[in-house]
Amino acid sequence: EMVGGDAALDGNKLKCPITTMLLEQPLKNTACGHVYSRAGVEQLLKGAGRRKVGCPVAGCTNADLQRNQLAEDVQTGLQVKRYKQRADRERKAKMSQMEDLDDDEE
Repeated sequence: EMVGGDAALDGNKLKCPITTMLLEQPLKNTACGHVYSRAGVEQLLKGAGRRKVGCPVAGCTNADLQRNQLAEDVQTGLQVKRYKQRADRERKAKMSQMEDLDDDEE
């Protein structure tokens, strides 16, 4: 299911709330629905040790984040892949335009 088409490809919505970087190997919290990068959430849980740690998303009521709540999020992984591809195409197009401008100046 594709939600919102290209609107779903907003880079800010594809950032990990822990690392603030683009999601990598996204895991969805089955208890609250929030998505994290695998490395970010594993580091968060490791750093907590035996202490209880809640979902890091502001305002989330899930106060007990556990490994068994995490599942691979294939859909978000595909959205991140499409976002990266689109950003790469846009970057290449911009570079091409800049090269064309340089050629015009000569």
